[in-house]
Amino acid sequence: MAAWRDSSNTEGVLQAIDTSRIRTEAYLREQLIAYIGNKRALLPFLSGVFGRLHEQRPVVTFLDPFAGSGAVARLAKWLGFAVHANDWEYYACLLNEASVAIDSRHAEELFAADGGLEAVIGELNALHGPPPVAYISRHYAPRQTATADYRRERLFYTRENAEFIDRVRCEIEDRYPPDDCDPRRRGQRALLLAALLYQAATHANTSGVFKACHKGFGGHGADALHRILSPMRLQIPQLIDGRRACRVTMHDAAECRASYDLIYLDPPYNQHQYGSNYFLLNSVARWDRPPVDERRAPDGSLMARAGIRPDWVQTRSAYCSRRHATAEFERLLEALDAPRLVLSYNAQGTVGLEELTDIVSRHGRLEIDATDYVRYRGGRQSLTRRSGNHEFVLIVHRDERTHAAVDISDFVVRRTIAELCGRAFAPQRLRDVAELEERSVSPAPTAVDAPLVAMRGVCCAARFRLNGRIALLNFDALYRLLAEGLQEQLVDWDTPALRGLLERLQAAVCADHAEEASLLLDFLSPGGLLPQSAEVCSRARERRFAIRRLLLCLRKLAHPKYRARFEALCRRVRRAAGVHADCFPGVLPQLDALEALARRRFIG
Repeated sequence: MAAWRDSSNTEGVLQAIDTSRIRTEAYLREQLIAYIGNKRALLPFLSGVFGRLHEQRPVVTFLDPFAGSGAVARLAKWLGFAVHANDWEYYACLLNEASVAIDSRHAEELFAADGGLEAVIGELNALHGPPPVAYISRHYAPRQTATADYRRERLFYTRENAEFIDRVRCEIEDRYPPDDCDPRRRGQRALLLAALLYQAATHANTSGVFKACHKGFGGHGADALHRILSPMRLQIPQLIDGRRACRVTMHDAAECRASYDLIYLDPPYNQHQYGSNYFLLNSVARWDRPPVDERRAPDGSLMARAGIRPDWVQTRSAYCSRRHATAEFERLLEALDAPRLVLSYNAQGTVGLEELTDIVSRHGRLEIDATDYVRYRGGRQSLTRRSGNHEFVLIVHRDERTHAAVDISDFVVRRTIAELCGRAFAPQRLRDVAELEERSVSPAPTAVDAPLVAMRGVCCAARFRLNGRIALLNFDALYRLLAEGLQEQLVDWDTPALRGLLERLQAAVCADHAEEASLLLDFLSPGGLLPQSAEVCSRARERRFAIRRLLLCLRKLAHPKYRARFEALCRRVRRAAGVHADCFPGVLPQLDALEALARRRFIG
């Protein structure tokens, strides 16, 4: 059931903004494919934004022209809006057609003549034997899972799961052939194909995108083997009954020309094209079975490693290009009609924040808000990349045009400082830019076994003096900047002083995982160069955390391009563990496993 009984009832709207419900509501949490830019983690934040706007002026009609996996469109339906979800990728339209356009009560009606949706799902799951058409199993899976050869075969799926896709997809096409004139048939196909697409996205032998598959199932690190190897099985779709009719289209976003009360914009913000990254989902959805390049090099390896369908370029997005993104934003804003726009964008986007705010501020009064969340990323990690990343929303009140330039430099520098929280700092360089006050290590948090949990204990405070202002910033036992008290310390700082503070912090922060690993070794070694070494080594909780962090940093370095640094650090760890075994409990077996993983990666 939708959360808001009446979208014009402000009191009911505000009562519905319950983040605990949003975090646990199955419709908002489950059966969402892993997707670049997926906003599932941001739904509590966005619900607060939408609720505040609704309080100011009731929202009935809602447009999401870049619907993608459907996370925000689902939220809007759950909140009671009349949702128009749009995306020009076919697989995305099917996902949204199933979860947004179709109500739970209608799903059963669509399959009443076939015994109901659950019965049809059961029949599809029970299919067995060779598929009538072997397309996915021929081009994107090995002949046998047990003897898969990543040098000569594509390993996007196990043999068994690829045949499942082929069998189920053929059966859907036979039992429910497309009929553009029959909305009932469209709904039947959307529900079944969305269920299959979720399985195809979830059990793929990838890091989330289909431009490459792992070398061997799970990759050299055999990561996520349970997900990849588990047999596919269609699930009953998670649906709700909306309070208002919702619809889905497949257009260029700028072609959504109706009037709406609120528009949410979440365009692509980096160079990764969705058409190529998710081409295999389009192949499953369309079932047009385009030819796949099977040319071989002299050694028998595939020349087209991923087998990407060439027509993906038809949905190439200008937002992914630094050259064209600005003009595309301007075209979009001119085309859309709504008194309020909420634009979700990433601080590392193709269009810089300052330029973006300049564009949107021409269309109305601008507000800006931001939150931190763990951004989804597929593929290999860089040496310095961090998972903590701040996403922001620009709220444009188009009925309050000011035409005034908006200075967001203060916001940008404050957000950049906040993003340094949790980062490790080099103590020696920190002393060069601030006055340090060493303190005793406070007790670690209760949940000591949680992975990478931040220690709340303050081991030192750094006093920064700039432009007549003083700020005392706290660091934990591993010299990581703590968020506690940070905003309060900087509340009266002006932009020039904040810029000066940021420059000092950036000069002292660890440059990469290799430097952090080196510092952790010093922390863990008795009599090390760092003031807290003895205390860290004497406290089991801090030591366990430091060891986990050290091993994680080493794992990030276990790639060919970091080979020299990885091997040098491993030698240091072995020497230190040999001399001070009690300070490195259980490290050597884990180091052996890491080095074995690295050797496999180095060989390729």
